[in-house]
Amino acid sequence: MEQIERQVMEDVASGSIRPGERLPTPGELGAELGVSPGAVEKAYRRLAKAGVIESRPGVGPFIAETAVSSQHALYTVAGSTIASALNRARRLGCTRGDVELLFRHWLDKIFPRKSAPPATPSDQTESPS
Repeated sequence: MEQIERQVMEDVASGSIRPGERLPTPGELGAELGVSPGAVEKAYRRLAKAGVIESRPGVGPFIAETAVSSQHALYTVAGSTIASALNRARRLGCTRGDVELLFRHWLDKIFPRKSAPPATPSDQTESPS
C-alpha cells in the first residue's frame, strides 16, 4: 500500500502524471501488481485525503487538479527518500556526525552555493613596500 502511494506521489512530483489524468481502478491496478483491490482502495483513500487524487463517480480515480499546486507529494517523496537514506546510513554504522558531514558534502555538490564573482584588478589593493 505504501509503495502505491509513494509511486503515485513520485509520479506527480516528477510530472510523469499530471492533474486530470485518470488512474487505473483499484481492480485494474490490483491485478497488474498482484495485490488485492482492497489494498489499492486503501492507498487511494489515503492519497485522496492528502489531496493528491480525487474520485469521479462512475469514471474512477484521477490526479487532483490541486495535486501539483500543493507540495505535499514532493515533500512526501523527498522526505521518504531522505529517511530511507538516513536509516541505511545508521544500519551501516554511520554516526550523526558522519551523516552531517556526508549530507553537507552532497548538498554542496548537488546544490552549489553561488560563489562570489572572480576578483578584478580593481578589487585588489597593493600593499605598501
